[in-house]
Parts: sequence; structure tokens; C-alpha cells
Amino acid sequence: DISFGDRGAGNAELLEKMAPELGFTVKTIDKVCMSTGLRLLLADQAVLGRRGSYGDALAQFVSISGRHAQFHQLPDGNWQITDIGSSYGTFLGGIQLPVNVPHPIKVGDVIRFANIDFIVQQ
Repeated sequence: DISFGDRGAGNAELLEKMAPELGFTVKTIDKVCMSTGLRLLLADQAVLGRRGSYGDALAQFVSISGRHAQFHQLPDGNWQITDIGSSYGTFLGGIQLPVNVPHPIKVGDVIRFANIDFIVQQ
């Protein structure tokens, strides 16, 4: 299992309750925004963005695009991230990802959406 975590408290319980209403299933991965303590439980094909799967939780972050990036779980259980045309970029380990090219993510990776950092944790 992989999770995204930070140093702050999160909103995991709220998002677990919201998941069925948003039309996605919570998997064994979650991510937590390091700069805000926001916890977003991730589902396969979840779109991160102000108008994506976590729109209500991310609406305040104007630097994050409406549809910023998408996560995908592979059949072997590993995960990928794809920038889906964001305005300010998605960065993996400090390197900006090209648009529409999936990249594997693993424990220890730091992912930046515009100016918001996330870290992948076990």
C-alpha cells in the first residue's frame, strides 16, 4: 500500500464520507497536502483539481487548475500520475512533468501541484 502524507492533521474522515457522493471508491492510497494538512483519499482515475474529484477541498487553491492531474492504479497495484494540462504544472521530484505522459510514483516521491507539495508515504 502507498499513501501520501504530511506533518499536519487531515480531513480523511470527511473525504471518506464524501467519496461515494463524489462517485469514486476509496482505495488503499491517500495523500495529504504538506503545506495545508489537507488529506485527500485517492481513487483510481481520480482527477486532482478545483473542478475534479476533490473540487470542494481544493477550491481555495487558485494556483491548482480546475483539472490539474490524474492518478491511475495499475493492475499490479502501483500508481501513476499524469499532468492533464494544468496551468502551473505538476512536478515529480522537482522536475516538471510533460502533459499527458503518465509517470510512476513511489514511496518517498514529492509531488508538487502548482505550489502545493505532497509526499508519497508507505
